[in-house]
Amino acid sequence: MMLSPGLPRLSPWTPYVIACAAVMEEIRPYLPAGTQCCVLDFGLHADPARLRHALQETIDRAAASAKTTDKYLLCA
Repeated sequence: MMLSPGLPRLSPWTPYVIACAAVMEEIRPYLPAGTQCCVLDFGLHADPARLRHALQETIDRAAASAKTTDKYLLCA
């Protein structure tokens, strides 16, 4: 499992995007300046239980230092 090491201290309104490398490559050009990103290992797609665990762990770490809102998209 590849998680970004330690999260930076986020201001309450700093965008923080969690995505796999394929999605991140597509959306990065459209993200506002200053957006913090966490890229999860693409291989997690093959193991939904590991994906949920990695995603929840990353969300929990981010939520500890910032206000959060959830958005998602489905990969093709």
